Amino acid sequence: MNEPPLVPYKYPLIGHTYEIRKDCEGFLRRCREKYGDVYNIYRGCQVHTIAGKDYAHEFITNKHADFLGGIERSIPIMELLGLDESTRNISIKLVRDEFTPLMSNFIEKIQLRAKIGLEKHLGLCQDPKTVYFLTNTIREILSFANAFVIFGEELSYDTELISSCAGFTNDLIKFARFPATLGFIHPWFHKKQVHWMMRLVKNPGERNRAKLINKLPKIVENRIKEMREQGDKYNPPFDFVQKILDDNLAGEKENIDYNLMAVMIYAIIFLSILATASKLTYAIIDYATETDYQKELQEEQEKIAQEYGPDKCITIPQLERMVKLESFIKESMRYNEDILGLSKVNLSSSPITLSNGYQIPPKRTVWCDLLSVKESEEYHGSDPTKFDPRRYLNKNSSTTLVSRTYLPFGLGRHACPGRFFAMTNIKLLLSMIIRNYKVSFVGGAKPKKTVFEGRLLPSSDGVIFEKR
Repeated sequence: MNEPPLVPYKYPLIGHTYEIRKDCEGFLRRCREKYGDVYNIYRGCQVHTIAGKDYAHEFITNKHADFLGGIERSIPIMELLGLDESTRNISIKLVRDEFTPLMSNFIEKIQLRAKIGLEKHLGLCQDPKTVYFLTNTIREILSFANAFVIFGEELSYDTELISSCAGFTNDLIKFARFPATLGFIHPWFHKKQVHWMMRLVKNPGERNRAKLINKLPKIVENRIKEMREQGDKYNPPFDFVQKILDDNLAGEKENIDYNLMAVMIYAIIFLSILATASKLTYAIIDYATETDYQKELQEEQEKIAQEYGPDKCITIPQLERMVKLESFIKESMRYNEDILGLSKVNLSSSPITLSNGYQIPPKRTVWCDLLSVKESEEYHGSDPTKFDPRRYLNKNSSTTLVSRTYLPFGLGRHACPGRFFAMTNIKLLLSMIIRNYKVSFVGGAKPKKTVFEGRLLPSSDGVIFEKR
């Protein structure tokens, strides 16, 4: 088999794990310079393949490359979420096919609730307010803004459930980032560590789903009663609870599996809030940093705001006209992309052959060298290591685009199905923050990013909000 070259390593068992944790960026640059765009490393008693910008897309889009398998090798994410293959696919289909095409139906409610969420968690900020762990606050605001889409109008102001949305996501992240002390030896040991933690403190998925299961029956029974009484005149709510009922996804209406319904709802919560909160946090931090571009963004917002007035909501067409905001957000997502990620496993019983002749054996995990993608002059123009808010201005380059040159939402059949929903939330909330707040940093310096095994994590340093 014509495998990529294996990078030499010093330490048995540990292999390259220490180098990746200590300086992932430098390690990838050195390997790429010496061994080319595709090579093998040794990590956790296993050989892994690293693919750079010229070949990563070939494996990512291969029908035998499995995204979930790459995650499950070290984190039992399906068990944490309570999902099986069927419920996972149903949840994805709901977001992709039922809600994305109809975003204009609920954009007004998201804005009205986002405004309340901002006032609750940031306040009017007549005096400057410092927020630490900004990502956690953003998760709370997103949870409040989207509660009616997720739970329905009846439960959309239930503070326990709204808090559980952000809490559920925070808890799962803690499990996922649980120190992989034995992962030096093999990912299987880290997975076992997580299982032990689940037994000690109880699976956060089960704990949060139990809250919803206690509240769902009354709501569902009332809706079913109204459906039967009103017949064809019944005007169904537009939310995930109703779609699950309409499509009999949790059993027939006479015998509903409320646990299954809660599993699907919380899977959607996790998938929609996790990445959205991080991307929005980075965009806010970049906005505070790019003082020269702030005025241009503010002028664009004020110009469009004059069209709908202070008491009206932004429409989808008006969002699409915010070209400066679009360019800014896309550059923020490119610039803050992980260094190493999008791991997938070859589930085929045969090797996958890349166009350069290298072969990826069965059960091999392949990682994308995202650093080589986001720092490519060929893909992104001059000075790709610098933040340029005008990089994509007037280039008709959408933030939801998925291509080999831009991977924040993945690529191929596993591209994020909720990216349109996520970007609507990010644009709306950042638009509201730009119009209402001055943003700066404690001490004046931009918070430093934290890098953990190739993943970029938003800083917990203080961000200051003040009324404009």
